[in-house]
Amino acid sequence: MAEGAWLEGTLADCPGEPLTQDHLVWKSGLPDALREVCNRVTTAGGGIWLVGGSVREAMLNNPWNDLDLTTTLSPDEIETLFPRSIPTGAQYGTITVRIVNSDLEFEVTTLRSEGTYGDGRRPNEVTFGQSLKEDLSRRDFTINAMAIDLARNLLHDPYGGRSDLDNQCLKAVGDATARIGEDGLRILRAYRFMDQQSRGIWEPDEDLAHALTTCGKMLENVSQERIWSEFKRILKGQNAPQVLERMRMDGLLSRILPGWDAELKP
Repeated sequence: MAEGAWLEGTLADCPGEPLTQDHLVWKSGLPDALREVCNRVTTAGGGIWLVGGSVREAMLNNPWNDLDLTTTLSPDEIETLFPRSIPTGAQYGTITVRIVNSDLEFEVTTLRSEGTYGDGRRPNEVTFGQSLKEDLSRRDFTINAMAIDLARNLLHDPYGGRSDLDNQCLKAVGDATARIGEDGLRILRAYRFMDQQSRGIWEPDEDLAHALTTCGKMLENVSQERIWSEFKRILKGQNAPQVLERMRMDGLLSRILPGWDAELKP
């Protein structure tokens, strides 16, 4: 094996398109520790893909932040492969992986499908699987439902997230009301993702905009700790005044801060 090579693991069950030259340059800046984690998984017979915010940032040619991975291997298999790992959310398939000679941590989550969300906060049951397409289908927004096969230099984007990034549009994966209804915190995540910092405010599509105004009651099922954690991230945004005004007009601000219905000035 050539030094610095990425080993190919299980092939995804959804089409992939080649990474552009800009994306390959972005990939070249990824840490060696990430390649070691991926190669150890593929050597054990698994498939592994980069997912989440870093894929979104890669498409925008922004620096990577958290490096999250999804795999065909089970949480137990990941823990065995990485003795220094931490079972931060093993019941939901997530293991925080650490390796020797690196201070970086990687969240590695087993591919999964989920049943209904009976309490509007967490799935009633989680079933581990082998389908990347199904795993991506349960994510909140299309711009977060992409994956990169780092060995094959392929982008897997079955729900059109890259196109929505190009069009600066925020869309839910599948039916927006159903997706928001699964977890009330996704309401606040939607407003946070509207703020694209120096790229301005991105508008939700019609279906998502409707869901945000009709599903507000779902916030009652979310703990105050989770609400405030997400709300603080909104407040730190470059375009926070505009986002807060939108929340006020949509009737969401008063659900978080009762009585704060006064018009907000940017």
